Amino acid sequence: MKNDNLVNEKNFEVENKEFLNKINLLESELEKKKEEIFSLNQKILYARSDFENLRRNTLKEINAELIKSNIKLINQILSIYDDFERCLSLEAIKNEEINEGLSIINKLFNKFFIDNEIKELPIKDGFNPEIHDAIVYDKSDKETGEIISVIKKGYKYREIIIRPVQVIVAS
Repeated sequence: MKNDNLVNEKNFEVENKEFLNKINLLESELEKKKEEIFSLNQKILYARSDFENLRRNTLKEINAELIKSNIKLINQILSIYDDFERCLSLEAIKNEEINEGLSIINKLFNKFFIDNEIKELPIKDGFNPEIHDAIVYDKSDKETGEIISVIKKGYKYREIIIRPVQVIVAS
């Protein structure tokens, strides 16, 4: 019986070693899989970050292009509005119905400007090279840098100057 126990113990030790080897092998594979999962998670995080950056940059580019096209359209409308204002200032218009119609059109222009965040640039504070474009420097009895007259009104769209005020400045 002693021999049987000895054989059983040896068999048990052999089986135990095989079992421990399998466990070690499985633990090693598990560690490799954990490293793979970690690596894949890192790649996913980088890909997600890259995608977010691409999305953000694309939105900025789209917005910039939209603003450029809006400014182009607004400049075309401003040219029409300039001519319209010159028409309003004519003394030759005596017909009351025409004056009333022109007044309605002027109100529509002003509503369009307000709705689309288009604002007229100020003139009252004297010459400011950031918002004024000096077309002519004229010697006059006024103080140097004072605006003598406005040739063309200036406008900004949101916070972007789309057309500076064209002025004649005293020198």
